Amino acid sequence: MNTVVSTRMNTAFVYQEEDNVESPAPNPEVSRDPVIPTPSPPIKVMSRSEAIRARLREKEKRLSSLVRGSNEDGTGSFLCQMASVKDSLKKVEDEKSELENELERLRNSTGEDEFLKEKMAGIQEGFDKQVAKIQELQDEVNSKSSSIQHLRDELVGKLQKIVELEFDLETHDVHYTSYAAEQFKLGEDALAEIKNRERNVMQLGEDSTTSVGSMESKKTVSPRRAQKLISKLLADLDDLEARFKNEKLESSTKMQQLLLDNEDLRTKIQILEARTQESKDVDDSSETSSDFYADIDLVVSLRKRAETLEAKRVLYRKEMDRLQSELSESRKEANCAVQKANLELDRVSIENQTMKTRIETLESDLPRSDSGVRVYATVEKRIREAYTEMAKLESAVEIKNRQLGTLKKEVTSLRMKEISHGNVNGKAFTDFDSELLRSAHVSHGVAGDGDHDSAADSSYIAELQAQLQEAQQQLVKKDQELVIERAKAASTAAGLLARITELSNRRLPAEEKPPRQDKTTPETQEKDVSKPAKRGRGRAFRFYR
Repeated sequence: MNTVVSTRMNTAFVYQEEDNVESPAPNPEVSRDPVIPTPSPPIKVMSRSEAIRARLREKEKRLSSLVRGSNEDGTGSFLCQMASVKDSLKKVEDEKSELENELERLRNSTGEDEFLKEKMAGIQEGFDKQVAKIQELQDEVNSKSSSIQHLRDELVGKLQKIVELEFDLETHDVHYTSYAAEQFKLGEDALAEIKNRERNVMQLGEDSTTSVGSMESKKTVSPRRAQKLISKLLADLDDLEARFKNEKLESSTKMQQLLLDNEDLRTKIQILEARTQESKDVDDSSETSSDFYADIDLVVSLRKRAETLEAKRVLYRKEMDRLQSELSESRKEANCAVQKANLELDRVSIENQTMKTRIETLESDLPRSDSGVRVYATVEKRIREAYTEMAKLESAVEIKNRQLGTLKKEVTSLRMKEISHGNVNGKAFTDFDSELLRSAHVSHGVAGDGDHDSAADSSYIAELQAQLQEAQQQLVKKDQELVIERAKAASTAAGLLARITELSNRRLPAEEKPPRQDKTTPETQEKDVSKPAKRGRGRAFRFYR
């Protein structure tokens, strides 16, 4: 046995490597299950993997038996319960269709009565709410069934995971033992190369010639490659340490869980053994075989799953009872609504008959003489003529108002044109507006057939004249302001022109400056344009005297 000790970062690892490591032969007498005395040894000894596969098949069979039927008559199975739920839902749908037919019959029996139609619309709205509630309950039932199927799939996945973990546990030691041996073999080679290098360096110091011959004869490794090998070895050791710690922690956790499950299974097995001994139908020679005791742990686990499913079934049945109670309540509410609708229909029909009787009575009480009919016709004709006359007067007033507005717009446009040309004739336009207003009101009075008061017309004309005078005053003010602005602009332009002329004259030399009185003549302007000015030599421009 070879022992290798590696110390790094205050951490010590001891690895033992055996030259001839042989796996121990499987002992049929040693098992993970609790030791149970058997009257006869098992006939066939299976390997660990075969036993795990057999247990998995037995669990699947038990699970399918629990899902598809019980040991007695199959009435307590999950599929039978789902079938009963579907039957109850089908009955609910039939009742729903019957209620819809009844509601349609009531809706058709209302006829042309608006009040009954409104009542039936309210009943229909309540019925739709009940139908929506039933649909929500049905969706909830479907979600429950899907969750049950999901739990079953999860159970199968967990069983497969258990088998995989057991196989991983069996092969754990082999994987890590071979990997550690390989890594330490590489480490020993690297250390041997480093020792050879140090020995060669020492020999080189003693005798250079002999050391050169020895180095040529032996194959050495460069220091860079040796350093890389050492770094790789240390990194692999760190990785191996981390992986070993993680696997050890996971294995310990799984082992604790398995120990707890083992204790639970032992308790269940003891209970089952006591019940088996008390039963009279069990034959000791046949029932106490090795196969019976091998299936005890499977029975216990399946029993636990069956209890879980039974609890879920109880909860599901309670939920179905609640749904049935809500359905019965909704049915009662629908019946009450139908009864109320029937009562309301009877009441409305009675009121309809009463109104018909009253109408007949009133028709019989009306005067049937020709004179009364003629009087009613004459009054109706006069009313219609009055309405026609009022409409004509309103249309005539609207036409006059439109004509007056058009005339005002034309007068305003003419006045603006005159103002733009500089001719202000406010008095003439004022007289013209007054004449137009007088003519308009005179025509309006003629069209109105003397219905309006003359005092009101005169006040209205006076008000319009005051408004026109005010507008005239504002126009005069605006004209005055425009004249003032024009004068200001003209004076500003004249000042700018004089300033520009003065500056241009200052630029010219004193001897060639034209006389002041002839500067505005066209001849002088032509001379100034044709002949350029001569500048004085050696003089700078002087813009100011």
